[in-house]
Amino acid sequence: MPEAAPNESLKKQLTADDSSETLGVVYHLKDATTGAVETRKIAKRLLKEAAAASGHAPLHSNVFENLASFVVEAPARFHRELVDRSEIGAAVLNRLSAPLEPIRPVRIGPARAEGWAGKAE
Repeated sequence: MPEAAPNESLKKQLTADDSSETLGVVYHLKDATTGAVETRKIAKRLLKEAAAASGHAPLHSNVFENLASFVVEAPARFHRELVDRSEIGAAVLNRLSAPLEPIRPVRIGPARAEGWAGKAE
């Protein structure tokens, strides 16, 4: 699977969102073997560059040093600047934008064991 695939789907969601809406996104660095200190330095630099380019500062951020990743809560415009940086290997939304609906039952009634393992058919 190409590395850009997750970023393309996220970019579609970012362009659909209002620039004032706050989103949480988890970013993974391309080099997963980056050490803890280097991960913190890269994340700090990327956040500073994206803030300067977008004109928006992140509301919250947290660096997962040993996982070579970080999470950022910021306006969509901030994320649009950050997602295309060369150091980013993957990016995924931290939260769903719409609530999940429960799965509706196919039939209503007591459960039956017919057709399950252990019964010869």
